[in-house]
Amino acid sequence: MDRVVPVKTNNPITYHVIIFYPPIFYKGHLMSITYANAYNTGNGARMLRMINQELNLTLADTTNLLTYDGVLNVGSVDGSGSDTLSQAFATMGSATPFASTADATEVSATDPTFSNVDFQIGRYALRHDVTSWAQMTGGGLDPFAISQYLMMSAIATASDVIAGTFSSFTDSVGSSGVDLSVDDMLDAIFKLENANNSQFAAILHSVQFADFRQSLRSESNNAFAFAPASMEIMKAKAPGYVGEWGGVQIYKSNRVTEATGNKIGAMIGANAIGYVLGTPQNTQLGDGSIIAQGTPAIIEWDRKPAFDMTSIVGNLYIGANVVEDTRGVKIVTDA
Repeated sequence: MDRVVPVKTNNPITYHVIIFYPPIFYKGHLMSITYANAYNTGNGARMLRMINQELNLTLADTTNLLTYDGVLNVGSVDGSGSDTLSQAFATMGSATPFASTADATEVSATDPTFSNVDFQIGRYALRHDVTSWAQMTGGGLDPFAISQYLMMSAIATASDVIAGTFSSFTDSVGSSGVDLSVDDMLDAIFKLENANNSQFAAILHSVQFADFRQSLRSESNNAFAFAPASMEIMKAKAPGYVGEWGGVQIYKSNRVTEATGNKIGAMIGANAIGYVLGTPQNTQLGDGSIIAQGTPAIIEWDRKPAFDMTSIVGNLYIGANVVEDTRGVKIVTDA
């Protein structure tokens, strides 16, 4: 039955009325609505789990190596008549100084040495299929969102292509199975300086950078103090920039490849790695829209009514190579 229960408050004459309802019994048992009853082995008013309507992407490295110091856009193969661009080099200018010549003596001709490096594009593609059934139920599986994900995949692919060139450098520092150290970084600087390079940048895997930072802790001098990136510097640098050490701009990227238990990073000088792109000619799609030439990554939709499905397809044409071997040093250390 109902009862009035006095409750102590700041006002001693105030009472709160609390109504108690009699319990409900069914077949001699006290009845209550619990989660287990509502769930009823998946057949009740509650489900085993609810999926948030926002689709979250798994962790992955989002850095773009195309924007890093030392990486050069050589050009595009569009309209060139070939899928390969060749970058020519000549031992002229500062590479060939004047020779001491006696008065009234004819100077002999010096023939420069010519060489070239080829950059050939390759096709990289990715396709995701989504049915109308999957799309209408939500969860971020609409073609517009998937198209954005494919653009992120294209940037990741381009970064993989750039990182894949690091192993092509002849000069190498570090030791297989051994953590990256300050001595290894100094060796790389020495090799690049000895080859007359400038504007050094190091691209390290996060494992390598962590090992380098650990090695810095054991140094007893401040001659090569690490300058971490400030907010102002990070705004002006590519994603992944972590700071400067010994005049070297250091970037961290997990796009750095691994082979035989070692990470293969690199320290490079200006224009050490080049890449070329290919973009299809102006293309008219079925809906009348135009894909303008000059778009490196193309994302298209292909509707399949018989399956009630939309295919979101991305294509990227890119190629990369070492511009000049002496402009870089690979850093091979324990993974």
